[in-house]
Amino acid sequence: MQINLPLVISRREHKVDFTVIIIGIFLLETSIFVSALSGAQYQNIKRYLLLRLVHGIFLLLVLLALKSYLKFRKIEYLKYFQLVTLGILTSGLGLIAYRGLADFFEISKIDLTHNLLIALLQGIFWFPVFMIASGDKNQILHYFKSYEERLITSTRISMRESEVYKEIQQSIQLEIRNELIKQAQMLKEEIGNLTSNGNLLESNPRIQKILLGNGLRELSSRLEKSSEEGSRTWVLGQDIHFFSLLIKQFRILYQETAKIDPLKSSTYSLILLVLIAPGFINNFDLRTTIIYLPPLVLAMFITSIIVTKVIASNSKNAFRDSSLLILFLGSLPFLENRIGQAITPNEATNFPLFLIAIFLPLSYYVIMKFLQILKPSAVALIKENEIVASKALEKSISQIIANELAHTYSHRWAIYVHGKILTRLAATGLRLELAYSQSDIAGFNAGLQAILELLDNPDEQFGQITLNLKSETATRLDPWMGLLHIHTEIDQSLELIENSRVSDYGEAIEEIISNSIRHGKAQNITLRVKQHGEKELEITVEDDSTTAPPIHPTRIGLGTRIFNLVSDGRWSISRVGSSTRFHLVMLISE
Repeated sequence: MQINLPLVISRREHKVDFTVIIIGIFLLETSIFVSALSGAQYQNIKRYLLLRLVHGIFLLLVLLALKSYLKFRKIEYLKYFQLVTLGILTSGLGLIAYRGLADFFEISKIDLTHNLLIALLQGIFWFPVFMIASGDKNQILHYFKSYEERLITSTRISMRESEVYKEIQQSIQLEIRNELIKQAQMLKEEIGNLTSNGNLLESNPRIQKILLGNGLRELSSRLEKSSEEGSRTWVLGQDIHFFSLLIKQFRILYQETAKIDPLKSSTYSLILLVLIAPGFINNFDLRTTIIYLPPLVLAMFITSIIVTKVIASNSKNAFRDSSLLILFLGSLPFLENRIGQAITPNEATNFPLFLIAIFLPLSYYVIMKFLQILKPSAVALIKENEIVASKALEKSISQIIANELAHTYSHRWAIYVHGKILTRLAATGLRLELAYSQSDIAGFNAGLQAILELLDNPDEQFGQITLNLKSETATRLDPWMGLLHIHTEIDQSLELIENSRVSDYGEAIEEIISNSIRHGKAQNITLRVKQHGEKELEITVEDDSTTAPPIHPTRIGLGTRIFNLVSDGRWSISRVGSSTRFHLVMLISE
């Protein structure tokens, strides 16, 4: 977004978009009302509020009419001076409406000459700036979104190799493993107490009862519930809201862009001058303006040069010092106003302190910071280069990964406890029941020993079974065979890969197929797995789902966590014609 006026004029054409102008009108009307309220310029605030409300609605209608006219004429781009013409037209109509509404609501009017000067300022400067900002916003948001995805992916990959990731992984695994061992020992002690005295066969009914209602079943149910429950955090896209990212990365973005392409000193002065111009026009006569404006402009110009020199110095505290200078620059109107009031008190020019001592400097500070990171050259930097992640962003992603790991491991352990422990307990329980019915003490004792041995090392088989990628694919797809048609295409170079990442791959394709059937009601699925670089593979799944998937899910579920964890966030769902396409890239060899 170009703000320096000569640079704005130099661009040949600008895309027509009224979005930011509409927002600007709301802010302008609110600002004018607050200024009047604080200055107690109007006796009847209710009438003045209605005036501003009606005036704002009128301007919106004017903009809608202009938008409709340009759309009808199929005009998508305008030159700068054409934007100025539209701006003056809009401001002029707004001025006429304001003066008519002031008469209707019996509100005292500002001098016509002052009104005209403000209208020209809005038409020549603010209208084109808002229009250009609107036209650039989609491109800027697109680049920031792309930057967000690259940054999150690179941060995830680097964290996967870090000690922090390993500590999180070990911590979650240890917590679940300890709970499993605890529940197994409790069950073992209960069975031991039942069989320590008396006939073993007589203890069968009580053993059967605790096998059906023990803590391991509750643990399995709790883990499965934990793995399926959705996050209560609303999301845009997959992980981090755009504005959340921007806040976390703001300092780094500002510093990087200011080093490479800093704002010019004239831009700092021009923006502040435009911000304070309405106050001078409305409240200062010509004589007072000639006395007070030149010294203020000179002080602004000198301070602006100092700001740019401090930023360019690249010293250790350059950005801290420049931030303080920007705040000081925004405070210059307040300092001059206080000096002026001390020399020649004037109620008409005695602005409310919160407006010029607090609101103006802070607003100016925020505006200049955002202008720096939204310059086209800064956006190009974001588009083309990787910028290091801030500590805040790393912490945020670390928390997300910890959450994903917790839910994914809960899912894995729930399957393990259910399939490897509870199923074996149930099967052995049936053998105990059979031995009991046949008064087979030896058989009953053998079954009991099998249970106790299992409870001695309940986690022994967790994560021990490893398959190559071809076998992992077959194992994951086997439960669905006969229920639908699945066509697979796997690069031969990948089939024999066998490591810890293969099980992650298996979980991903299992979740994809499950979603296609459960949510999309698919009957035909094509799974393609191919090499992607030296250490990565690419999964593409297309199905004939009758229900289109949500492109931007409102909540994060287990599937999203699995995909994020496996791919480091590099996955997407799209609708292509009558088919749903899933795409995922993941690291397959460390």
